[in-house]
Amino acid sequence: MTSNKIIKICAFTGTRADYPRIKSVLEKLRNHKLFDLKLIVTGSHLLKSSGNTINDIIEDGFYINAKVKMFNEPLDDSLAGNANAFVKCAGGIIKVIRKIKPKVALVTVDRVETLAIGSICALMNIPIIHIQGGEVSGTIDESIRHAVSKLSHFHFVATKVSAKRLIQMGEKPSNVFHVGCPYTDILEKEINKKNNFKDLQSNLKIKNKFCIFIMHSVTTNLNEAKILFKKVCNAIKKISRTYEVLSFVPNTDPGCNYILNNIKKLKNIKIIKNLRSEDFILLLRNAEFMIGNSSSGIREAASFKLPVINIGSRQSGRERSNNVIDSDFCEKEILKKLNFIENDKNFLKKLKN
Repeated sequence: MTSNKIIKICAFTGTRADYPRIKSVLEKLRNHKLFDLKLIVTGSHLLKSSGNTINDIIEDGFYINAKVKMFNEPLDDSLAGNANAFVKCAGGIIKVIRKIKPKVALVTVDRVETLAIGSICALMNIPIIHIQGGEVSGTIDESIRHAVSKLSHFHFVATKVSAKRLIQMGEKPSNVFHVGCPYTDILEKEINKKNNFKDLQSNLKIKNKFCIFIMHSVTTNLNEAKILFKKVCNAIKKISRTYEVLSFVPNTDPGCNYILNNIKKLKNIKIIKNLRSEDFILLLRNAEFMIGNSSSGIREAASFKLPVINIGSRQSGRERSNNVIDSDFCEKEILKKLNFIENDKNFLKKLKN
């Protein structure tokens, strides 16, 4: 990879969440004379129910070399459906690799499509660059993340702790690079801009103070997760009496339909399929707080010192800033934590520092 020959690199993106994490990298690769970027889009990017987020990629000026369909609509959100999506994605990736013949593959984070892509590339002797490996969390995402790391050859990690963990897992220290999260490239640009929130506010019909609610399925125990989510909904009902609640459509994980259908039953909730990353950053800048179990509450929210109520075990073990307050699924506990982030002087003082 050190010669002056042009390197054909296949980069893969599957969700609204992973695309901003590699967008700045893709821009550099697209404009670099030593790389021939081939961009492959799969996963929920291709779903109408998830907002057709492939359009965001096209609007950013990227040429999409291949699309790999892995989900049907309506979405089968069973465990078997997720496994079938893995198989379908893997089959599509085989065809893409045969056609494009890349010298290296670029994958991100920990989705089921990431595991399919990593597995096929490894079996077809394509060296893999993995972005944001080495992190821990409380669900199957961690297992997938570590599995992809072991299939990969080069690692670009977000934190020193993640780098150390990968080396402890047996990865060569010379192949592990602590570079930070590429999403911060977008965050820094947006933080320095004086963007007008009024246009987005008008488009989303936000009239009062608001919070962001993002809840994803915990797939390791779906029956229990469904019972617990009802308690979260009870808390959201009460929160919506004081705040406008902007709820994002959950990931395409097993159990996601149950979550979305129950959110739809709540009154006074605005459901958002997708926002461009720049607009999502605007929401973070102007929200009162965030609630749920999304990694964006652990990561991006910290840049704006936005209070976050992190519910359950999905982000267990992740490094986090002092803006995050953990809660279980109990309605009373969630409302207690809300009162804390609204009124605790020490907490509010820490956020300002």
